[in-house]
Amino acid sequence: MEFILELQKNKGIILNDHKLTFSDKSLSEIDFNYLKNCLDAHLRLNEILDKLKISTELDFTNWSQNDYRVSETLYKGIINKELIKLDRTDYNTIQFIKFANIQVLLFLIPENIGTTDYRLYNFSDYDMILIDENKQNFSKYEAVDIEYLLLIDNFDISDYLSSYLSNKIPIENKDLGLLKLINFSDNQCDQNVLQSCLEFAQKLLEMDNSEYNKLNLLQIKKRLNTLTTEDNNYLLSLMNHSKVQIRFAVACILGYKEQANYIFENEFSNNQKECFIKYPIYNLLNL
Repeated sequence: MEFILELQKNKGIILNDHKLTFSDKSLSEIDFNYLKNCLDAHLRLNEILDKLKISTELDFTNWSQNDYRVSETLYKGIINKELIKLDRTDYNTIQFIKFANIQVLLFLIPENIGTTDYRLYNFSDYDMILIDENKQNFSKYEAVDIEYLLLIDNFDISDYLSSYLSNKIPIENKDLGLLKLINFSDNQCDQNVLQSCLEFAQKLLEMDNSEYNKLNLLQIKKRLNTLTTEDNNYLLSLMNHSKVQIRFAVACILGYKEQANYIFENEFSNNQKECFIKYPIYNLLNL
């Protein structure tokens, strides 16, 4: 901005103590308003990225008019907290929005029932609990498939954990929330996320000292290469467990891949196979 103002005011700039002068004709060919608008837009974009806690560098290579419109809408809704006027009353509450190389997850909340006026919120900044017909409470992340979590640039791991580990009200499907996060870590190859998985698993084990929670903790420790002799002895004690899913998990964590594959192919039902292929324990066969 200082560069533009100096150039416009002084008809030149100073470089290395030497003034570089521009003629009136040269200056007349420069669209200073356009440059200022571009700079203002760039500053607004940085403000949006900061607010959404996005560290990804913005790529302007294929910047389009649609990217500009989306960024302006985000600035109005997220930064200025203005109402966003849309053309329908039935937009989904959870919105996956893309501009340039950035993809974000947002809440789109109608101002009133039946209105086309909406408010925009960063997904991780909006406190919401999902409630089913049986009045059971679920994390808001239950409504977001792993495929979307892997794509978004504003995924906040601390918000994810707190949405499942809230002390205010009991949350269902905590174990599935952990499994989703382990899958996320496997896809991203992110050790920091894996450490968060460890914290999540330890909390669940404190709440319920079940075999499933222990095995989920141990599959994370397997990924971190921190299994102890005590851990291995515990796993060996479960080798002949009556539940086939326990024996499969044990074989995967111990690295007995042939045995795990045999159990999967010969002892699992088709339904179990469909389920376990989606679980992170199955990923250990390929690590």
